[in-house]
Amino acid sequence: GYKIGLEYGDGQSAGINQSLHVTHRFFSGCPLSADFLAEIVTPVIGLQNETQNETVESSTVVQTQNNLDIHIVYLISSKILMGVESRTDKNTSSLNSFEDVLVEAEKSDNQSLRGYVYTAIVELKLIFGEYEAAATATVEAGDIRPGLFANYTGVRFTFLAALAYLKAAQSSDTRERRRWKKKGLKELKLVRSWVKKGNVNLEHSMHLLEAELAVAERRRSTYIEDRYKSAIETAKVNGFIQDQALSNELASLYFASQGDVTRRGSYMKHAIDCYSEWGALAKVDQLT
Repeated sequence: GYKIGLEYGDGQSAGINQSLHVTHRFFSGCPLSADFLAEIVTPVIGLQNETQNETVESSTVVQTQNNLDIHIVYLISSKILMGVESRTDKNTSSLNSFEDVLVEAEKSDNQSLRGYVYTAIVELKLIFGEYEAAATATVEAGDIRPGLFANYTGVRFTFLAALAYLKAAQSSDTRERRRWKKKGLKELKLVRSWVKKGNVNLEHSMHLLEAELAVAERRRSTYIEDRYKSAIETAKVNGFIQDQALSNELASLYFASQGDVTRRGSYMKHAIDCYSEWGALAKVDQLT
């Protein structure tokens, strides 16, 4: 669709098709690599050339630029995960670019682009274990899903929001725990309803959220481990290597909190292996 769009001078269709492709590649757990970065960058150059064509209508230029910005969001996320650019250095182009894209989204009142940016921000904070910051960013984002209607990014944000809220509940006092748990449970119910309707791509996400809810409720460890195992196995079967890694890591953190050194080590080893297979070398460095 991207190639045909460019061939016929339809930058808008080209941008939409390529954005959907990049989104699918990122969220489906395809390996992060130099080839993947090139796959994002090359269409950006093609689309930029298209927007400079004087015969292209201005409305098409605006829509094409929006799709370019979406590409940039995934390019930033991938480079940070791969360790190509620093996650913590305030002077790096990645952090500035996230902020720049968000400013552009706010300026143009582009709710869709704003949703893409906040989903990426929350995703990275959760992956790198910044749970409090993830919950704060989720609240700051608000309900971005209307701007991501019929888009998997909106579904992903629902899972991420639930996870951020449940992690916040686990580290809060009694009153705050109830508040965060209520917010997390609201999002989890949405995920459950989608799985019930047949969305197999969310089954592993549901199991992981069930495990984190059980941790927040301080249920017995055998039940909690069973939920983690279901999340890990389902993610493995369906090919979501990044969520397989995350589920293993969260299981490891849970057993570390219980003083179970054996299970902590076993799950952490699998988490590192999965993050490494995914190509998230910055995360591997953090865990090792």
